[in-house]
Amino acid sequence: MIPVPAGEIWAQDTGGDGTPVVLVNANWSTAEIWSPLIGLLGLLGGRFRVIRYDDRGYGRSPAPSVPFTRLADLRAVLDHTAVTAAVVVGHSGGGGTSLGLALSEPQRVASLILIAPGAPDYPWPQDDPYLGEFVRLFTAGDREGLVSLGLKTWAAAGDDAPAAAEISAAVSGFFTVGELEQQGPPAYQRLGEVRAPAVVIRGDREYPMVADSSDRIASRIPGCRHLVIAGADHLLPLRAPDRLAEIITGLTCLADGLAKLCGKLPQSRPIVASSLTWGWNAWAHRRADRSGLRQLRRNRLGAGVLRPGADRGPSAAPDGRGLGSRHHALRHG
Repeated sequence: MIPVPAGEIWAQDTGGDGTPVVLVNANWSTAEIWSPLIGLLGLLGGRFRVIRYDDRGYGRSPAPSVPFTRLADLRAVLDHTAVTAAVVVGHSGGGGTSLGLALSEPQRVASLILIAPGAPDYPWPQDDPYLGEFVRLFTAGDREGLVSLGLKTWAAAGDDAPAAAEISAAVSGFFTVGELEQQGPPAYQRLGEVRAPAVVIRGDREYPMVADSSDRIASRIPGCRHLVIAGADHLLPLRAPDRLAEIITGLTCLADGLAKLCGKLPQSRPIVASSLTWGWNAWAHRRADRSGLRQLRRNRLGAGVLRPGADRGPSAAPDGRGLGSRHHALRHG
């Protein structure tokens, strides 16, 4: 267990001297969703030190007793593990937490990988049918209905046992945490300030509302690359862990190169970050451990199309708080 403000959470640290990679969960999953990815990264012979944790009230972490934020807990994990800078991988709502860290403490984020991300201040369309159905089911305390809604919305690629287990565990977490999780700081309006090399990833079977948020977030981060993985839905760490392992490996090479350049020319960091991030894929594949990448590619679950992020539509209607900040955050992944 790791101490966090007025509480504790379960965490797992693979240890070693490799590049730290911190995995930040979605609202609709637990730390168990990362197991396939951790297994694949382990094939690279200690190249990475991987840290995952369950959010308060989820999975193996005890229920919270006081109000908290996920950003403060992420900071506590980094402090406890003595990680000064990490590759931060944020999934869905965890992407918003990761963006909060990148904006508030940029020195702690060597590179940023966002999987189907949202942001606390993103203008979610309040007429989306999923949002209204979530509120209705949560208010009624209908756990079975929420599991069915979660599988229909987030597991379009198949409601197999691992997907069902994650969705069911998340629904339990919703009721355990209740109103105690507080919304993180605004990030969407500040995305132009992100300076870490960044990649946004989503599946081509993502729920449309979240696909739009991913695309628009990618379009606002300077130099961000956007990867769409065929056949994958919102539970991308289960659907394409091999592609995630490749991306982490490639972007780590980019971050290492960026650190060396900025060590010589610290004032050039924003320009270097933007330029190198744009070309991260070709650069990384040229410099990465090719034998390790070949091993990962043999298990590839889907093909991706690499393209620049693009803002694909007008701003959505302003968000409403509905059941409060905690439940507002839960509604969209």
